[in-house]
Amino acid sequence: MRSPFDARSRLPIPGYDSWQILFDYVKSRPAAELTGGDLDRLLDALERAHWFGSAEPTELYALYVSHGLTSRAREFRIATRRSIPFATRWM
Repeated sequence: MRSPFDARSRLPIPGYDSWQILFDYVKSRPAAELTGGDLDRLLDALERAHWFGSAEPTELYALYVSHGLTSRAREFRIATRRSIPFATRWM
């Protein structure tokens, strides 16, 4: 018997798809663009998005850490822990 979640997992979710497209773009940019502030507006948009699970904030946090945005990572972690209690296990 199929679960209703099987069908949902195959349907496009515009909010998630948009977040993923934007995240993939930001992730593909050189670290200098991220640390130089050129992409701050895009990073702000990614942070303000509606989360569909714990993967999105975890991926964004990992991007910040791996690209040397430690201050932004710390602020994002604090804000995320306040707004999404389940994220505390991963961040």
